[in-house]
Amino acid sequence: MLFALAERGFTPFSPTHAGAVCAAAVIIALTVGSGLVLRRRDPVREGRLRRFLAALALLVALSSVLFWLTPSRVDLTRSLPLHVCDLASLAAPFALAFALRPARALVYGWGVPLSSQAFLTPIVTNGPTAPEFWIFWAIHTQIITVAIYDLVVAGYRPTRADWRLVTLLGVPYLALAAAVNARLGSNYAFIGRPTPENPTLVDALGPWPVRAVLLALLAQAAVTLAFLPWIIRERRAPIP
Repeated sequence: MLFALAERGFTPFSPTHAGAVCAAAVIIALTVGSGLVLRRRDPVREGRLRRFLAALALLVALSSVLFWLTPSRVDLTRSLPLHVCDLASLAAPFALAFALRPARALVYGWGVPLSSQAFLTPIVTNGPTAPEFWIFWAIHTQIITVAIYDLVVAGYRPTRADWRLVTLLGVPYLALAAAVNARLGSNYAFIGRPTPENPTLVDALGPWPVRAVLLALLAQAAVTLAFLPWIIRERRAPIP
């Protein structure tokens, strides 16, 4: 672990990568486990924990946005909060604190099948000596923690209407990302001409613009697969 912390750069499938994923898994397990115990023993305290987690999620989301938009770091090709993980991260506090259905649907629908890919193929290039490293892992850990906590502890149950909402919101989102990419030469939503610096699934999808179309279709397929078990459950036993 000390060796990993000494690394200045980040290499996928390195000790640093393994350490970050393990740390995220521990955080998620401890948070969800604590919520489950409190829900059974003391629902009032679980409510306080949920509000604390919502406040922490808001802090993480806003810290990321402000970090990338500081004058010394701002770069419109990468600093705008237009990636799926940015939007899911901003929705996460509202999902936990207020149980807003659209926010819960977005955190689950974009977080579980899409943002989770960051743990397998992270695009961060800086090591633990750089703040970018910690922000990247904090954001993605926040999203998955909230998504699982909402399911397991808070009792969120995705529905066909939620899938429809996430799918419909994906259309204007992709249109906006495509327009911004065309204007700035950026790669928001990973549908632009550039490819991530680290190897990802994007590299296997061929040249642009075919790559962008295939990625959008694969993303929608992943979202649908994430909702499918819940839709089947809803049809067999409709959720009140």
